[in-house]
Amino acid sequence: MAVMAKDGSIAERDTSLHRQPAGRHPLGGMVALLALGLALRVAWAGWFGHSGDLATFMSWARRLATVGPADFWSGSYWCDYLPGYLLVLWPLGWLARVIPSEAHILLFKIPSILADLATAYLIWRATRAKLNRGHLWLPTIYLFNPAILFNATLWGQVD
Repeated sequence: MAVMAKDGSIAERDTSLHRQPAGRHPLGGMVALLALGLALRVAWAGWFGHSGDLATFMSWARRLATVGPADFWSGSYWCDYLPGYLLVLWPLGWLARVIPSEAHILLFKIPSILADLATAYLIWRATRAKLNRGHLWLPTIYLFNPAILFNATLWGQVD
């Protein structure tokens, strides 16, 4: 790449540090990492979850699918979540009607699993310009952090 020096002369700039090795696309490693993270989460998500929290999410989703968000809080119905996550649960309530009950635990963990993958991707996007090559370690640490895996994938939490 040609650049102009302070004295007005044209100099050739070495950009070899910024080039990817032949045959490698910078997104390829991140796609592979996300695929591995997704596969691990799907494999582990169906085992169990916090029965109280998942049962509550499922109950809210069923109610939303039945009465809709406008009548969700009618009467004395209890819910301690803000409407944002309830709008995520609403379509899950519809899906739960047609998906076998054995898959409900996985179904209700999908939002948190997708959020984990999106967060890892955003970490990658935010750090790739500064760190150039070798920056996959940051999203890897996030994706395979035991606390992150336990909270979303095993427990089923979204917050």
